[in-house]
Amino acid sequence: MTAKQVANALEESGGNVHYHIQRLLQGGLITLTNTREVGGITEKYYQAPSTRFSTKQRPDPTHLTMVTWLTLNDEEVEELLRQIEVVLQAWEKCVPGQGETGSDYEVKLEIKRLEGSHQP
Repeated sequence: MTAKQVANALEESGGNVHYHIQRLLQGGLITLTNTREVGGITEKYYQAPSTRFSTKQRPDPTHLTMVTWLTLNDEEVEELLRQIEVVLQAWEKCVPGQGETGSDYEVKLEIKRLEGSHQP
């Protein structure tokens, strides 16, 4: 997204968003991914290099939550679901080795289209 798009989405001032985007850019938390000339103005598009972050320590080692944000079209969503199904089926076939014990885990997956989302 451009700084203007971010400002509009957050209903913040352009100057405030521009300042913070520059700080994020300097810190390596976002990167400049594209520029485009529109009516004599250079639009700069920024994106985070990663959509998922994890911490080294979890308060409850039996519970893990992962969150990520993706920009996908309908066909890509279907492909993502297909790949997730293949992975889950492979893990469902796994059993502990002889003499080993394991713990049971419930795996939940939620894919939700975000309201007001924008393509970068």
